[in-house]
Amino acid sequence: MLAIRQYGLVIDERELPTGFLTDRETELGSSAALLFSNRSVYNGTKRCVAADGADFANLHGVNADFELRSGEGGRPWVAMRCHTAGMFWRMEADEEDRGERTAAYRVRAFPVGAFQELEWWRTYMFVQDFGEMYWRMTVRVEKLRQPLRGRENWPTASRRQVRAPGRENRR
Repeated sequence: MLAIRQYGLVIDERELPTGFLTDRETELGSSAALLFSNRSVYNGTKRCVAADGADFANLHGVNADFELRSGEGGRPWVAMRCHTAGMFWRMEADEEDRGERTAAYRVRAFPVGAFQELEWWRTYMFVQDFGEMYWRMTVRVEKLRQPLRGRENWPTASRRQVRAPGRENRR
């Protein structure tokens, strides 16, 4: 069966290329094991760096898995599991723009070895603290495919009318 890319990973505002994060790794139940280290992302023997030399994957030896899972009612979501201790994270909060601090905004320790749900299109800041020095990186997951189930309920204006050739002359 042909693999179809289900989600993309955006690291420090740069989407990981298709050849780096394969379609099969983004399918339901599959996992992408990545290493973030010294301004590079590694996927097995493949390495991804920012072409313009800007800050990119600025962590130091962090191993993480990303997996597409199915939740309530078949709702897909991406889970991240970090294998490296000393990681902290916070989710971008809409309230931040209004100067409010909510529970979603606060910095939390990322639990080692446990999967955490990442919300679609939300930016997460990951920080690695080494006392006087710290490293940071942003991560966002973007849904790329819409399920075909439920298309029959779409508005008819968005459906393309298809006619079989030669039918227009029949009565």
